[in-house]
Amino acid sequence: MMTTLVPDSLAPFRTLDEMLAEAMPTIARHAARHDAEGTFVEEAYAALKSAGFLAAAVPLELGGGGAGLPEMAWAHHDLALACGSTSLAASMHSHSVVTLAWRYRRGAPVDKTLRRVAAENLVLVSTGGSDHVRPSAVARPAEGGLVVNGRKIFASQSPVGDVLATWAVLEGDQPEIVGVSIPMNAPGVEILPTWDAHGMRGTGSNDILLNDVFVPEAAVGARRPYGRLDPLIRIALINGLAIITGTYLGLVRAARDEAVRAWAGRQPSPGTQHLVGAVAHEYEAARLAFEGALARLGPDPESTFENFLAVQHAKRAVSTHGARAIEAAFEAIGGRAFYRSSPLERIARDFRGINHHPLTPEAFTRYAGHVALGGDPELLEGAG
Repeated sequence: MMTTLVPDSLAPFRTLDEMLAEAMPTIARHAARHDAEGTFVEEAYAALKSAGFLAAAVPLELGGGGAGLPEMAWAHHDLALACGSTSLAASMHSHSVVTLAWRYRRGAPVDKTLRRVAAENLVLVSTGGSDHVRPSAVARPAEGGLVVNGRKIFASQSPVGDVLATWAVLEGDQPEIVGVSIPMNAPGVEILPTWDAHGMRGTGSNDILLNDVFVPEAAVGARRPYGRLDPLIRIALINGLAIITGTYLGLVRAARDEAVRAWAGRQPSPGTQHLVGAVAHEYEAARLAFEGALARLGPDPESTFENFLAVQHAKRAVSTHGARAIEAAFEAIGGRAFYRSSPLERIARDFRGINHHPLTPEAFTRYAGHVALGGDPELLEGAG
């Protein structure tokens, strides 16, 4: 994993490796219980806050750790070795911070929020599941700001979130999308306890209901066109999906490690050796695709379609190779992997979440063909 060295003057920040070494034992200790109960990984968040992880991507001059996109993606890969739910939930905060830092470096007035993340361990809740090119909320002008109504799905970390960073469609003759920052304790914000899922059961990805929530003008941020993959949503997806894909690649590594651990000190048959070799190969194939995408992006990627495609290609590769790796791991371990007590059983369920982040593998394949054949890359019609 890549690490960032932070000056002593900015203590308590250390390298990401040091942060993870401090937090991961606690995270791993509670992971199975939260999965079984379907409860939020609260101990993990306390550990991440204590280690300084939530501010790792805040720029140095604003009090954070200054980590770039590849470093955060690999950090979430490693977090997934301890707990997939923790890694995925925290990725929603991390990619929001990375994107705010990206905008800060380009002159956007977001330094106040970034300073608060560093100073207060502020948790940012993003709603990417309902904030693509057609957000699920609507906003209407009001004196001094906007009034927002809607229902947001997949709001990970909602049990401990401080600020909801979301999007709404502004009413008018020409639909426009506006970014809004809403305190989670604001009047009209309600968390609906809907999260009882097949996998990633500890993420707390509940629905959030917004009922006539007033947003002052100062909390209204960027604006972007409706229905188009414009530069702002593109960079949010580039950053977000790079970090999220790191989580799922980490789960594939965990499956690989579990297959190796199951046969440690035992004499495998040639067939078992072949299966473990298949797990190792599929993980390495997925990792090479991911490494290639991160190398192309660099620490501060531009919002280009080439970068968006690179991330999507890597995500699809991790989805495809990862599924094969996990299936081979099941075969290599045998019937023991079928028990709920097996770490691989949880890994497999958590991994299935990868295809619920946009774009799905099939939707992306259609989009890639659309672009290759000269279609407008800002349009996702026909891609799902």
